[in-house]
Amino acid sequence: MPKAEVGNVGMTFAESEVRHMDAYSHLLDVLGITDDFEQVTEEPAINERIEYLDEYLEKSESDDEQEYVMSILLFSTFVEHVSLFSQFLIMTSFDKHEKKFKGIANAVEATSKEEQIHGLFGVELVETIREENPDLFDDDFEEDVQEACQQAYEAEMEILDWIFEDGELEFLPRTHVNAFLRDRFNQSLENVGVEPIFETDDDLLEETRWFDEDIMMTKDNDFFSKRSTTYNKHTQSVTAEDMF
Repeated sequence: MPKAEVGNVGMTFAESEVRHMDAYSHLLDVLGITDDFEQVTEEPAINERIEYLDEYLEKSESDDEQEYVMSILLFSTFVEHVSLFSQFLIMTSFDKHEKKFKGIANAVEATSKEEQIHGLFGVELVETIREENPDLFDDDFEEDVQEACQQAYEAEMEILDWIFEDGELEFLPRTHVNAFLRDRFNQSLENVGVEPIFETDDDLLEETRWFDEDIMMTKDNDFFSKRSTTYNKHTQSVTAEDMF
């Protein structure tokens, strides 16, 4: 996009993605499962996710304006705003209900907020393009978005099947996670002016409302119990010798 401001935002977001990668890489080291993680792409469920993510990215290389806009929309709404959030819910539920994995919950909280911002910026871009090029957003475009949403939903459900293959968590039934996932997909569609496609259950959604309240909402830090460096405390200073 021929706007320096868009590139600046992209570089800012890239910096936060580096911190995300560092935080979860450190978590793998702490848990001693780095070697197991290297084999994760052999899981069929993970491959399905990679497949639909790759399809979104391929469209960004297209010279067709409608396909390019579709790539921005799909990546912003379903990747940034949905694809990881069911796992965020599962990880933070241990801290919420069992008072376990507090450090992980802190990392997830920071990641969730940033992913939300990334997605919303993409939505803002799509809305700006819609205002300038309304002819790109015809009925066929909306149907394609809904079809892509269904594909992404099925892939994410496969991942949940894999996560819960040894049984459910007593404090987080699978039905609650499913309802949470469907609602986030619906929200994503509404964000870009597309009709939602999933039915939701308000009673089930109420069971996971704490996630949005605890994780996504702005809140003040208690600086007596939580230092501002907690999220990044394992980062070491870098010297020229390290880099070169």
